[in-house]
Amino acid sequence: MDENPGIAKTVATKRGESMSTQLLKDLVTNTSLLLAISIVYNLFFIHFDRQKKWLEGIIGVFVGGMGMLLMLNTVSFSNGIIFDTRSILISVTGLFLGYLPTIIATVIISAYRISLGGAGALTGVLVTVTSAVIGLICYKYQLQKILKKPKMVWPELYGWRCQAHLTY
Repeated sequence: MDENPGIAKTVATKRGESMSTQLLKDLVTNTSLLLAISIVYNLFFIHFDRQKKWLEGIIGVFVGGMGMLLMLNTVSFSNGIIFDTRSILISVTGLFLGYLPTIIATVIISAYRISLGGAGALTGVLVTVTSAVIGLICYKYQLQKILKKPKMVWPELYGWRCQAHLTY
């Protein structure tokens, strides 16, 4: 989230729906987009050769484009303050895909957020960069530990997500 929405007076609603109904619909849409992104990745990119940097670059551009798509489907508050799930996308990219895709995606997503403007632009960029850094730290220090455990990885992944969200 770009800024504290508690001060925001209203959430933009469509067709006269209540704020909570629209908020729920928008969050379900964002979650559905994340699921669709993971399905596309599993269909086309899961078996890519890690030695081919150009392919990592393509994945970074793909993830950056998906981050932009997530920002097109946001929960919008007043004055350019938006809420979406790009922090989840970029931190998961950092954790599982490594440095090059994460850096490329972070640059694309941050540039797009700056181009959108508004009161939350700087905060949005900082959240994106922080999410990428946390994902990459976990990639370096925790990924192998997580992958070696065939069972019970959920507590570790949950702990990692809690760490990421505490920084926002």
